[in-house]
Amino acid sequence: MTKKKIIPFPKGHLEITCGLVVQEETRGSDGVRRTINRTSRFAVFVEGVGADGSRVCLWEGDSVDAAIQEARELVAEGWGREFGPRGWS
Repeated sequence: MTKKKIIPFPKGHLEITCGLVVQEETRGSDGVRRTINRTSRFAVFVEGVGADGSRVCLWEGDSVDAAIQEARELVAEGWGREFGPRGWS
């Protein structure tokens, strides 16, 4: 069995955000390039937010329900201490 390598994120939390993607670019070893065919679309993001306000996108999709499920799974794996308003399960 392969052990997962998880970066601990103990003092942060997760946020689900959404919006219309108007511009997108990919950054890699070959530099930065614009992605043309994925603009003008609705997207939902699960973001990890550090105690210092730093952010990292952990998941992207087009369904709020799928984002909620992903956020719950990420919390179970150790990303953030909380997700959603108090009392959510």
